[in-house]
Amino acid sequence: GALFHEEELIRPLRGPNGRITHFLCAGRDVSALVREMQKLQRLATHDALTALPNRTLFGDRLGQALREAERRGERVVVAMLDLDDFKRINTRYGHLAGDAVLKAVARRTQRSVRAIDTVARIGGDEFALILPGVRTQRAAAKLLGKICATNAASVHYGRTRIPMSVSIGASFYPRDGHGGVVLRRRADKAMYASKAAGGNRWRFC
Repeated sequence: GALFHEEELIRPLRGPNGRITHFLCAGRDVSALVREMQKLQRLATHDALTALPNRTLFGDRLGQALREAERRGERVVVAMLDLDDFKRINTRYGHLAGDAVLKAVARRTQRSVRAIDTVARIGGDEFALILPGVRTQRAAAKLLGKICATNAASVHYGRTRIPMSVSIGASFYPRDGHGGVVLRRRADKAMYASKAAGGNRWRFC
């Protein structure tokens, strides 16, 4: 009763007059091969550690979000998120602890946003967000503040509590730019300004 994938080879059998009278079918179960292909496809578009979309998929979704926003006359917030003092965490607690912190940030950030939003890990301790359909800067500020506050709690790693926080920078489409590259660059600049101001905060470009 279970569904499976089968590879089929079908040959026609002809009678004395040359007309097809039967078909001979030979098949084999290729479910395992299909699962491996699906796994490879997911690895090409998702981060292996956090299971979030990776840089490639983030770029695709951002392009789609901007096209949809232009068509509907809506706004999109593009945000860049970076962990504060992540090198210190790796140095003091080890890389496995650093991985646990990254997974915690991924989980907490996803829980803080809406179903229509995208949270991606684009490299190292860098995350990026697409928040479509945000009507006002005040609404965007409330959402970014929630993400910051959620990630300000320490992460439990075994018996250790690792203190952490994040810095966020954001840009607004179409106010701050129309292209994905420009919006990401300006959000990134705002994120570094948040870090320079002491971290554990967010700001618009």
